[in-house]
Amino acid sequence: MLGRTSKVHDRRLDVLKSLRPDKFERPIDIGGYDASHHSADLRWLASKGLVIKERTPTWVRPQYHYKRSEKGTEYVRNSKKN
Repeated sequence: MLGRTSKVHDRRLDVLKSLRPDKFERPIDIGGYDASHHSADLRWLASKGLVIKERTPTWVRPQYHYKRSEKGTEYVRNSKKN
């Protein structure tokens, strides 16, 4: 369930489409850079269950890796029909 609306903003949909369902990736791997929207969009997508979030500990601070969930893959497939 996505909440009040079942629509994902086009920018977030582009981020979702850029993720692979079979491999965890960092925001920088899908086009993110310092102060870009990618990390915030990925956190939002993870809160909706469209993305799986994995924490990797590092010496300085934790890093997060993401991959598209089954629900996210289904959402991408259905968004192409509309």
